[in-house]
Amino acid sequence: MAGGLLLAAGPALLAQDPPPCDATTLTGAYSVSLKGNYYDSTGNWYFYTLVGLYTFDGAGNLTGTDTVSYDGTVTKRKTTGTYTVNTDCTATIATTGSDKITQKGDMVVKKKGAEIDFIDTDTDIIVSGTINKQNP
Repeated sequence: MAGGLLLAAGPALLAQDPPPCDATTLTGAYSVSLKGNYYDSTGNWYFYTLVGLYTFDGAGNLTGTDTVSYDGTVTKRKTTGTYTVNTDCTATIATTGSDKITQKGDMVVKKKGAEIDFIDTDTDIIVSGTINKQNP
């Protein structure tokens, strides 16, 4: 009897496991919202905010547009980048704006690619935010 209960419970537990992720998990248009601070070599702190729309191609590349405020100085940019997605749904991203500013970060892909948590991994930058699929 106990063996039958284990067999009955086994498939139900496996069905709840999230599917493995890969680059194809991120495909299509995503809104980006990041906020935080950065500081320069003399210790001055600045506010940072970014909003944008990025398109992930499912093969590790992205393109998009964003608007960035560096302590109140606003720049509208075109952005390109690359990303990798691991089977455990952790990921990395690297972008370069048309202003030549680069940004690197780590991500966690959630809800089958519909939502992403982001944290910047560059030195002297404390920025995090979310990336959400448009019309999931």
